[in-house]
Amino acid sequence: NIKVFIGFTEVAGYYKNLHEGFLKNNIKCGYLNKGLNKLNYKTPTSNSIFFKLLMFYNKIVKNKILRILFTPAYLFITLLTFINIILIYDVLIIHLGSTLFKGLDIPLYKFFKKKLIVVSLGSESRPPILNGVFKDDLDITESRTIQNIINESEIIRDRVVYYEKHSDHFISSSSHCHYNTKPIINYILLGFPIEEINFDKKIIKKNNG
Repeated sequence: NIKVFIGFTEVAGYYKNLHEGFLKNNIKCGYLNKGLNKLNYKTPTSNSIFFKLLMFYNKIVKNKILRILFTPAYLFITLLTFINIILIYDVLIIHLGSTLFKGLDIPLYKFFKKKLIVVSLGSESRPPILNGVFKDDLDITESRTIQNIINESEIIRDRVVYYEKHSDHFISSSSHCHYNTKPIINYILLGFPIEEINFDKKIIKKNNG
């Protein structure tokens, strides 16, 4: 049976819901969110011990000084996590820009004959002039020069091209695939994974008369 890994961050519950969907369809699936989960998305619990350790570390060790002190431990856990992914999973679904080793691990997945699917959900691939994240999420108030925009554009373009180069499939949307050089899979056609909704049949019957 195919084993699927999903990482390394969370966006609007997309990957958590995708993970739960795979499990409900009896597909073995691992999930790792290295982010701080600022919006308190529900976190899956059916992970390997390595995933749990890494997520626990990112949640607890927030102080910069502590992070420096615990760098050897962090690198060791991360290495074990990478080995765990390589040994167990066949297909990797990774959010564009997320990585275990600052992007160095991305080419290695193909080297180890893993199928890599990269997903972009918007701001990580959209040009700066169309990208609200630069104004809202980053709280940028100073005026941006043309050169700033050019620099930001190059960073985003290089990110897209790099991940695209090492992926087997790239899932995105026509609204933010400006920098892609190869065909994408439009996630609008695939649908957006949501939490399971348990409808109360009695309430529906009552409301419908």
